[in-house]
Amino acid sequence: MALGTISSISSTTSDVPKPGVHTSPSPDAETAELLGDAGQSSGESDGDGGSLAGGFGGEMLAMAAAAAAESAEALRESHVLAERRRRREIKGLLEALRRALPGEFFRRGRASKWEILARAVEHVGVLTRAADERDRLRVELARCRAVIDSYTAAVPLSRGRD
Repeated sequence: MALGTISSISSTTSDVPKPGVHTSPSPDAETAELLGDAGQSSGESDGDGGSLAGGFGGEMLAMAAAAAAESAEALRESHVLAERRRRREIKGLLEALRRALPGEFFRRGRASKWEILARAVEHVGVLTRAADERDRLRVELARCRAVIDSYTAAVPLSRGRD
């Protein structure tokens, strides 16, 4: 009795898919099956045993694939052109920055991007320190004028000999 039970179990397990084994049909087979069913249901035939709808569906798939490829190519081309414009703009801006910096920063005519940016940062630092010093001097000048005004108000100026 135990032997019969084992054979009945093994016959029922052969229908159960094994783990890790993919048994579903491929997407292409499913598409062909759907297109074939669509052609068979319409009853039309191309004379070779195939359906017109199946052939038309295949052409449609090919056209869709070609359109997708063209779209991807157009997208890539658009990206390449946008990247070229961006690089050209960066190049122009770096050149304008190089021209805006004092000539003493560059010993030779041409400078690398790194050199332009490093010198620009250096020059901005110089300008910032100069602006801070100017502001400090303005405050000191205002303080000195206030002191002078206070002395002038305390001591009357003589207008000459009386």
